[in-house]
Amino acid sequence: MKTCVAPALILCLMCVPTAAAAQGFEAAVKGGFTFADIPKYSELIDDEGGDPEMRIGAVVGGHVAFSLGGIVALQGEVLYTQKGLKAKAPSGIDEDVEFKFDYINVPVPLRLGLTGGTGLQFLVGPSFNFNTSAKVAFEGLFDDEEDIKDEVEDIEIGLVLGAGYYGSLLIIEGRYEEGLTDIADFRDFGEEENYKNRTFMVLAGIRFGG
Repeated sequence: MKTCVAPALILCLMCVPTAAAAQGFEAAVKGGFTFADIPKYSELIDDEGGDPEMRIGAVVGGHVAFSLGGIVALQGEVLYTQKGLKAKAPSGIDEDVEFKFDYINVPVPLRLGLTGGTGLQFLVGPSFNFNTSAKVAFEGLFDDEEDIKDEVEDIEIGLVLGAGYYGSLLIIEGRYEEGLTDIADFRDFGEEENYKNRTFMVLAGIRFGG
């Protein structure tokens, strides 16, 4: 994890006992796996005879939430999230490529639950994502890794849709995040395209308060 990521995660963890102690608030720490793709880039690779696949990464962080009354709560999160794409190069090129994009995600979804703040919950809302690292790695006859952060936008906005079980202590979540803004305008395969992230996440965590 990059040095610049650590302070945000530490601050998030420090907020957990304070938020949980406040009446009407809850906090949680959680982590899990990401399954990431850059759909338009995957299409280009596939059209050229390559074999794109999702990049499997990690997500870790936490949230605080407070009830807005009834079945609705507002949830603010800080998550270190790995995104990107993996692919086998087009036929005739003995090389694999992996785009490694790391973000600090700050989702602010509404949480909806027919039984209040416990049981089955649904998440919907925006996510404001800050790129901390962007690299492309090549594996084959010659292994190499290039820093392409200058070619990637510093800020991405996404839409989060998710659902999960919120018990008195345990949380299990699944969510989908669709990028709404372009992350880069790489020139590849003879044409320039704009690209957006798409990410699925599976998380588990421990909840305090609520």
